[in-house]
Amino acid sequence: MGSLPHVVEDCYGLLQLYSDGSIHREKNIDLTAFSVKDDGSIQYKDYCFDKLNDLHLRLYKPKSATSTTKLPVVYFLHGGGFCFGSFAWPNFHNCCLRIASALHVIVVAPDHRLAPEHRLPAAIDDSFGALKWLQELARNPKNDVVDFFDFDKVFIIADSCGGTIAHHLAVRLGPGSPELAPIKIRGYVMLAPFFGGTERTKSEAEGLPEKVLTMDVLDTFWRMSLPIGETLDHPIANPFGPKSPSLEQVNLDPILLMVGKDELMRDRVKLYANRLKELGKIASYVEFEGKQHGFFTNEPYSDVSEPQYVVGFKRDLDNNETLTAAIRSKGQIVLNVASSGIASLLLDGGRTVHSRFAIPLNVVEDSMCSITTDSPLAELIREAMLIIWDEAPMMNRLSSEAFDRTLRDINSSTYTPKSDNVLGGKVVVFGGYFRSKGQIVLNVASSGIASLLLDGGRTVHSRFAIPLNVVEDSMCSITTDSPLAELIREAMLIIWDEAPMMNRLSSEAFDRTLRDINSSTYTPKSDNVLGADAEEINNFAEWILNIGERKIGGKNDGHAEVEFPKEMLIPNSDDHVGSFIKEMYDNWEDNLWDPTYFQDRAILAPTQQEVDKINELLKVGAPIMCLRNIDQRGGPCNGTRLQIVRMRINNIEGKIISGGQLGTVVAIPRMVISPYDKKMPFQLNRRQFPISICFAMTINKSQGQTLYKVGLYLERSVFFTWTTLCSRIEGKEQEGSENVTLRQ
Repeated sequence: MGSLPHVVEDCYGLLQLYSDGSIHREKNIDLTAFSVKDDGSIQYKDYCFDKLNDLHLRLYKPKSATSTTKLPVVYFLHGGGFCFGSFAWPNFHNCCLRIASALHVIVVAPDHRLAPEHRLPAAIDDSFGALKWLQELARNPKNDVVDFFDFDKVFIIADSCGGTIAHHLAVRLGPGSPELAPIKIRGYVMLAPFFGGTERTKSEAEGLPEKVLTMDVLDTFWRMSLPIGETLDHPIANPFGPKSPSLEQVNLDPILLMVGKDELMRDRVKLYANRLKELGKIASYVEFEGKQHGFFTNEPYSDVSEPQYVVGFKRDLDNNETLTAAIRSKGQIVLNVASSGIASLLLDGGRTVHSRFAIPLNVVEDSMCSITTDSPLAELIREAMLIIWDEAPMMNRLSSEAFDRTLRDINSSTYTPKSDNVLGGKVVVFGGYFRSKGQIVLNVASSGIASLLLDGGRTVHSRFAIPLNVVEDSMCSITTDSPLAELIREAMLIIWDEAPMMNRLSSEAFDRTLRDINSSTYTPKSDNVLGADAEEINNFAEWILNIGERKIGGKNDGHAEVEFPKEMLIPNSDDHVGSFIKEMYDNWEDNLWDPTYFQDRAILAPTQQEVDKINELLKVGAPIMCLRNIDQRGGPCNGTRLQIVRMRINNIEGKIISGGQLGTVVAIPRMVISPYDKKMPFQLNRRQFPISICFAMTINKSQGQTLYKVGLYLERSVFFTWTTLCSRIEGKEQEGSENVTLRQ
């Protein structure tokens, strides 16, 4: 007779693995130490995303959200060493409630199968499956909840073993997660990710005392979750182990790593962060003094969790969106407008400035908006706390002056403020690209998430090499003759966001370093700022600035000829249009139903005449542009790009491929079009679809849209805003070609 089954692995007495492979799992785990803190401001509901494995997720939504407000999405992966945990546990539930309420976002918290019943990579596959469920929801909305999702702004926050899953998702999905379109992941926050390795780190070897975790417990988790017979150097456990594939050629979205200074896994996480930085990835590492594993989720309302969750993360959301949400949450009015229809779609409740404020289409020096002082619109403007005008520099100066005169007039009666104040005393935020003089501005932030929002932003540790462990006489690791020192000397301005969050010693080390850099006699060179790897970008940026400063094209009185660099040109041929289309839309019929193919590329031309040459065929699958404001809240308005899904006699179904309603299928009806022509003694009416083919579009129509690959078709001399060209170059050279291809 053989021996009876005996325990070979035991975790807290709650989970036991026997020698015969059987498993005992305690069903009633005492979690009374965590009380749910629900103030009623958040609604939540559970959904099944995997019927085969009976897996569920929980969606959290602020009650104050409205159907016209698109909220960013936080995808939360809970911890538990792959062996325990659920979104329903009170500590994880509290954490999700806190994120949803503090950041005013949607939170999606999935469960995964647990080990040792289901060993890795089961948990990773389940987490990816939940993302695919979310993708299907984005493509085919089935309930009212999806009306609140901004699938273009998805962030992953992952705790402990959830951080391990997040790493493997980041590697698989790549930047922007094209596999999940229209979902776009913007970045990852890993809260003490659970990694391992056969070679102990210093903190692991020292066995820093924690209330719950010990090295024996961590090792037990790995033995019970990894495939049977594998070691801690398995690629799932050790991303940089001897068996792990190289990440050198793998592009990743930005990653923020946060860990308590008293954690056993502290040095393991720090090692992971340093290896990512060595490979050129965007990664930030933050330690919290005196904190142990799990304080982010176990204490989501603590003071130390507040700055990172609320301040750091919230600033990664759009500035306009944050301003709007903050003011409207107090019951005050914000009017969001934009110069173009496409840009207005990206604003919460956005309208074009002409539509909202009745600015005349043909403005002159003394024009006024068509708003009477006793109208409901005038009353709305008087009561508004804030007006946000995006892409303001695109408009004629006379339009903004007409707007100014109108605001002064509206507030000139007994209302305050007085009419002699600029803009009638209203607070107006003008957004957009305001022409600079080419000086260098370095944007940094104390936290990784906040740095993502800044233009060219980096963490202060990454940009200025501030030591992680600073002392009274610390200096940044920058030599006076280094390229970074050159860059700092040439910078006109340094902006440090969230500076008060940093240790005083860090700012003092930064001060000493700047004094040292600027005290030498070293003369900075202008031809080696960011190194050889960025030479292409530097050359392109310099070319753009030289055009703006009129240094290229010689002396001119409004007309100049600009020669494009050879590397921007595409091959010429006898068939200009045909070769250009082939370069931009090669094998387009094979990519008809790829949701990102038409979304990411377009041909731009100066006038409609050139556009019509390229847009020859209309068929199912072709990209089109809506030419009327049909439904600004629901999606299709003047400038919206769509892909034809179905054609009927009286309407066309199209899937939106631009703006904030990506993936939404809408119907465009025939409409009565009445061209305005003063020369005709009568008015013509024609019932037609308000669309045009959009393989190509005019340069003006492209404003406010983000494109991965852009082609400029130039048959004649042309003037246009050079911000259109601020993107990464892609193309082949060919002498004499007048067409260029640009890639972001």
